[in-house]
Amino acid sequence: MEPFGKKLSNKKKVRGGKRQAARVEAWRQAHRTPDLNHLEHYGFDYAKLTLDPWFRLSRRTPPARLRRQMLAALLDVRAAWAEALAQPPDYLAVWVGWPNFMDSQMVLATGDQAKYYRALHPVLEESKLLPNASGLTPALHADLSALNWRESLDEYPLLAEDLPDDGGAWLSSRPHRITPLRAGGAVYWLERGRVWIGEDGKLN
Repeated sequence: MEPFGKKLSNKKKVRGGKRQAARVEAWRQAHRTPDLNHLEHYGFDYAKLTLDPWFRLSRRTPPARLRRQMLAALLDVRAAWAEALAQPPDYLAVWVGWPNFMDSQMVLATGDQAKYYRALHPVLEESKLLPNASGLTPALHADLSALNWRESLDEYPLLAEDLPDDGGAWLSSRPHRITPLRAGGAVYWLERGRVWIGEDGKLN
């Protein structure tokens, strides 16, 4: 897997490269300050890559150059949020998804919400470092290396009523895990891909 290399990029040429880059820059500027009121009342804040048209196209992934620009914007927002906070938060992380790259986001949380986010994505036992990518600038590579990255599962939750009639056979052909509910029943977590979670600390 190479989230920022050339593998699995779109075959069609993306038009309007300068316009796309301008949208990334506008997103970066718009999200450099965390919503502290939201953080105080709800215990979390986040900034998703709501960049048109990519966040609306579930089966399209931005080309490698644009993904690198988006990654740089996410890392810049993380640094800006860290500086804006009076003290280190309980949870401040960049999530980089693959192949669902447009689910990548910046997440800030405190208290119980921080515990929730830390447990949301199971860390793989043999967690790989964020894949080395071709074409990174020295500055972007340095920003990546300044964080500690954990490869985790990207999952989608389903209940029994969400499954098709042949639920057992359908699940058996897909990577998944099951967690029981106290009230009965279970949640079926379907594996969609991977998410690399970057927090403060040096890479191992």
